[in-house]
Amino acid sequence: KLLGLIKDNKDALKESGAYNDIEERLIALENLTLHNNLGIMNKLLGETVHVVEFVDKNAKQELVHAITVNDAQKRITVVFRGSVTTKDFITDAQIGQIKVDNPAYQLNKETSQESFRIHFGFHDYLFVKKCPNNENLSRYEGILASVKELLKKKPGYKLNITGHSLGGALCTLFGFFAASDDEIIKLISGPVRVVSIASPYVGNVKFLLAFQSLERLNRLRHLRAANAEDLVSLMPIASPKLGVNVKDLVDGIAYVYRHCGIKLHLNELSKAGTEPIYKLTYSSTQNTEESIANEIYSFFEDTKNFVASIKKVLKKSE
Repeated sequence: KLLGLIKDNKDALKESGAYNDIEERLIALENLTLHNNLGIMNKLLGETVHVVEFVDKNAKQELVHAITVNDAQKRITVVFRGSVTTKDFITDAQIGQIKVDNPAYQLNKETSQESFRIHFGFHDYLFVKKCPNNENLSRYEGILASVKELLKKKPGYKLNITGHSLGGALCTLFGFFAASDDEIIKLISGPVRVVSIASPYVGNVKFLLAFQSLERLNRLRHLRAANAEDLVSLMPIASPKLGVNVKDLVDGIAYVYRHCGIKLHLNELSKAGTEPIYKLTYSSTQNTEESIANEIYSFFEDTKNFVASIKKVLKKSE
């Protein structure tokens, strides 16, 4: 709060003549605050896990992330914050898609295409917003640079990416693009490992195909945990496009969103005995009659769960 007050009144302080170096003082205070925050978190995490980067500048308007190093497990982890602010929830609720180049296309041209579509809001958070410490870099580029710097000091460490809700979508995107980077793959042990919790949809079927092409190359692994009837993980189903039918939805001709990775579907404990507590599934890319039928069934199951989630929200608000 004190730091915020100084920032709000820095012009007045400079005009007073007593604080001509207010900008330098603010930078020093910000660095001291960050150091103290890292010290507190490191104490909470224990001696073997250290928070080496924590960026929450402009936290109400931009993503928040942290990077930790676990020397005992030889693991570097990038963590993305979930939906907290109004801006976060507005971003989650967007349904528009943006077309981007596929960085994995040159690695596997047979099973992926030159471009795909991803969620406009998540793309903006990660690839358009600028790094607070370097306006020449996007948030993705800034975080990736930090990860590479750490890996050069600790080659052979595993790279994990994780996040919840909005953070789940961001970690899915970050993990995919990092796994497309040859330098990252050379520095780490094994594939890039992504664990997302309650993630919204991220991209269309062409993004799914590109994601799976990296899985086949052993560059990427993704476990996506989602509760049954979790509203966030069922949004958005599709980006508007007129004149399509059900098979178009499955084949990806329409701007339909598709989840990627292995899904860990968690049912309510009250259903134990009648249904499994959890179920593992993986999206198919083979357009056989059986796979199309399964995808259509899955699509309508998600729609049914989405409606059930809305009903629960409305009932709670009454």
